Amino acid sequence: MAGVLRKRTGREFLSQANHLLYAALVISFFVYFAPSPLENSIEPVVSADYIGHERPLSGAFHTLLADHYWLLSARRLEQHPEQGTPVAKQNFFKEMKRILTLDPGFTPGLHYGATYLASIYRDVDLSHALVDVVLDYYPYWADLIIFKITQEISYRYPPRPALIDQWLKVLDDLSYPTPVRLNEALVYAREQQAAWQQKDLRWLLNNARTSAEKQIIQKRLHDLESDRPSR
Repeated sequence: MAGVLRKRTGREFLSQANHLLYAALVISFFVYFAPSPLENSIEPVVSADYIGHERPLSGAFHTLLADHYWLLSARRLEQHPEQGTPVAKQNFFKEMKRILTLDPGFTPGLHYGATYLASIYRDVDLSHALVDVVLDYYPYWADLIIFKITQEISYRYPPRPALIDQWLKVLDDLSYPTPVRLNEALVYAREQQAAWQQKDLRWLLNNARTSAEKQIIQKRLHDLESDRPSR
């Protein structure tokens, strides 16, 4: 009878499921393996205007795309090792920022990028800025506020007391136990900075994405242990 919906058979259902699976595989192939004109570029892997600053859409595609750009970023640095120039630092920051804009829950990438900016490029302000990309989406993520306090103490001397005090007050407003008092933080910075920086560099070395990054990190660690920091 016209207008009556016919039940799908098991065979038809499986056929449609297979089509969906094939489509997902094709999309995954192009996301991960399709050649990109950016692969051989020394510019950031995502153009400045490609991703807006609005809250990212939900769904798995943004995570896939963020992973794709993470892999491209590592491949670009392998092909074009950076020597710590201001342009290289900004490129690295922009790449990490756009990856985290797509996937603000990518905490391993956040920790790697923020630590790399502070340890290798010696720019704690950009390290804070990268953490702020995620805090824009999750403003009550106390662990990230503590991470910023640790970075400030570890990489700037003297640390900025007003800024640390501000972050400690945010933790207090969240009823989160503060990890340290302001005066203790200043003492720790004076006595423990070198040890903390070496610890961060060893962590980066164990998690380096490419041999090029590993060589850069090893050189920085050697300079620090020899008390001859790179400038």
